[in-house]
Amino acid sequence: MMTIRVRAGAVLLASVLLACGTNAVGTGPTPATTTANSVTPEQRTAAMLSVHAAAYHHAKILKPTTQELQLPTLSAAVTTLAADGDVLAPSRRRRAVAKLAAYAKGDPELTTAWHTLLAGQPAVAAKVQTTVDEDGGTEPSKTESKLFHVLGDPTSCPREATFFGPFIEGSGVVTVRIEMTVAGTIANVARKLDPQNWDECGGAYFKHTFLTTDTPSPTSVCPIPASFPDPSENDAHATGSEYHAKLFEDFDCPACGKTQTKNLLIVDTIKNKGPCGTENACAPNTGDPVPYEICFRLATPTSLGACVGNTPVHLTGDSGSLTACNGATAGDVVVSSRKELKFKENLANTVTYAMLWLSRTEAIQMLADIVCCPSVP
Repeated sequence: MMTIRVRAGAVLLASVLLACGTNAVGTGPTPATTTANSVTPEQRTAAMLSVHAAAYHHAKILKPTTQELQLPTLSAAVTTLAADGDVLAPSRRRRAVAKLAAYAKGDPELTTAWHTLLAGQPAVAAKVQTTVDEDGGTEPSKTESKLFHVLGDPTSCPREATFFGPFIEGSGVVTVRIEMTVAGTIANVARKLDPQNWDECGGAYFKHTFLTTDTPSPTSVCPIPASFPDPSENDAHATGSEYHAKLFEDFDCPACGKTQTKNLLIVDTIKNKGPCGTENACAPNTGDPVPYEICFRLATPTSLGACVGNTPVHLTGDSGSLTACNGATAGDVVVSSRKELKFKENLANTVTYAMLWLSRTEAIQMLADIVCCPSVP
């Protein structure tokens, strides 16, 4: 079996369970009476947002509470995640436990939440507690990465993850990074990472992602009218191939305070040549060719439209990259990614902008769903 390490920086997103299994140690059993459709995409999205919001609020990264963000209570979110029978639900529970336990120092609510998600798994819960105690809670993002490892096994998809951030600047810039390990090949992962497939296993956020030659006029009306003239899907390329094109991204998350953004991105994908970005993530010292890379940036000065409910928001920058590299050992492939979002206003202190960057944070971590996506062969 080949191994792929996916190292993602705040991607827009930036899982075939590729010969990987889905039942990881510590993610909790899938309830026998639960069907994949008993929890809706909106409910599972709201639950994961609640997990992030509760953790970041406790860490004083995020000012608004889950209540102010109109998200489910943490206990309700845990109930939803525990009941979810979706094929990728074990991966989400694993991410939730790692997040909550890493940020739980001094917070009984977060501690109760992760213990509940590990109900019936005392040995795993003991490993989690030992890891938390050893780390001391001073660098939660590093602890979160260690916990993701503790909660997995060799058949898990993804097998490993390293979390960074989120990093929020008062100037209105937000960056989140993540690193993941899955099994497969560069060619297979390239098809999954191709922006044309972001709506396949990222459907909780992306209504549509496709290539187009059109450039629609922007709108400042919120909510974005149903009559908004989306561009035509008229420039499809083979997924995982090399191309230069415009990508239309229709981001729609009712669970995220009814967040909507419509973006037109310039996308470059390259294979076996110099990087399309500013850095060679595969071989910074030798400058060897990059096996596969996606680079993207806004094609227009701002979003075609961006709203949180009835409130317009001002996305002025959306850029990043996803890079698939050969690892140091045979069968090891490293995929690194960078993403930066720029807004006019401070993101962390207002409900509107907090919800916007929070939804993007989960969309970024949902890379786990994308690289393990069973419907993209």
